[in-house]
Amino acid sequence: MKYVRTCTTLFSVALGAACPVAEAATLEDLVAEALENNPAALGAKARWQATAVGADVVDAWPDPTLAYGYFVEPVETRVGPQEHKVMLNQSIPWFGTPGLRRRVAEADADASYHRYTGEALRVAYEVKATVYDHAYLVEAISLTQENIELVRHLESVAQARLRAGGQADAVVKAQLELGRLSDRLASLRDRERPLAVRLNAALG
Repeated sequence: MKYVRTCTTLFSVALGAACPVAEAATLEDLVAEALENNPAALGAKARWQATAVGADVVDAWPDPTLAYGYFVEPVETRVGPQEHKVMLNQSIPWFGTPGLRRRVAEADADASYHRYTGEALRVAYEVKATVYDHAYLVEAISLTQENIELVRHLESVAQARLRAGGQADAVVKAQLELGRLSDRLASLRDRERPLAVRLNAALG
């Protein structure tokens, strides 16, 4: 879906600064930007990657330990006095334990991956929903402005007929409709800043 290359009225007015989507040409660009910067998505991705790395090493044997000892006074042994002692220890996991640990770690990594994909889908949905709401709002504002111009023209015609001796009903109806449309336009414009803030939050 083609989006925008420059600031729209909604975002430039709402933010009063640089438009957050000024460089985004497509909806896919916005989604990709959100996934690269949204804190919730980044956190879920980092947790998944950490658990995936852990699953690769969880079944490894413990590191061997090397110890060295020195006797202040030589100890007599069967083969002569002993002044030094070197010990090498290697812990061996109980049979079946490494495999069980790996299966548990892999299940945890799989769950973390699904949590990340769920968060990524949520962020993508939020971006797309905001863009679609923005497109609707821009169209609604444009149509309302066109209707206001049309009703103003009808009011001027009714005013001219009233001056020529016609009825005032048409003038009153036009003015009432103008008031209704002006209220609707103000209500639509009140939604501009919250929508911009919502997109900024999704983009991180």
